[in-house]
Amino acid sequence: MNFSGKMPNRFLPAILTMLFVLVSLSTVQARSRAWYFGAGYLTGSATGELNGNQVFYPTDDTVNGPFVYGIDLDEGSGFVINAGYAINKWIAFEVLQIHINMDATSAGLDAASSQYSGETLDADLDGFIFAVRPMLPLGPLELFVRFGFGGYSLGVRRNTVVTANPNLKDSAFGGGGYAFGGGVALSLGRLGIEASYTQHEVGFDSIDAAGKIGAISRQDMTFKTAMVILTIHFGRKLK
Repeated sequence: MNFSGKMPNRFLPAILTMLFVLVSLSTVQARSRAWYFGAGYLTGSATGELNGNQVFYPTDDTVNGPFVYGIDLDEGSGFVINAGYAINKWIAFEVLQIHINMDATSAGLDAASSQYSGETLDADLDGFIFAVRPMLPLGPLELFVRFGFGGYSLGVRRNTVVTANPNLKDSAFGGGGYAFGGGVALSLGRLGIEASYTQHEVGFDSIDAAGKIGAISRQDMTFKTAMVILTIHFGRKLK
């Protein structure tokens, strides 16, 4: 095979495009401002004890009737808002608010409730997380990891009634947990875009069913989220 000939013309546009991108990125500075605020889109999935075969509604008659239910959660999507403050180019502190809407179905777990399986539900996960964000600047790119903790709420609402079940009521589970993950960010002057993965380990230990609040045995769930966020940077200059 002869490699001494001229480069095929069909490769020229791709090479010129790559050179243009590299030159453009070389003129873009890394994160230069301390404060940042962003909003974006996320997708999420759930696994854990509430996902299909554990306690969904408590068995305490004073809270929500004598039936025991499970819940099957599907994948969902939603939004994320974040705001933070960078001490320097290496570490920042931030808060995140996440919201994920998921389709769900009920599952009876005993003889009394099995007749009510298959009811279509809507589930919404809301979380408010405080996190520390170590960063590694690489020109206009920034690699980062995220460690945090926060409070979470999982609201479940009836959507389509399959059978008349007076005991299956709209409910909200409450609890806390921690989050960890990482991603990459690209600075474009005072604007930026970042993509990241974050895993949330949550333990739910309370329930509000039809306005009646009760305690439940801790139910652990894992929520995995992928996020794309557009950010704006402002405030003092970083050194």
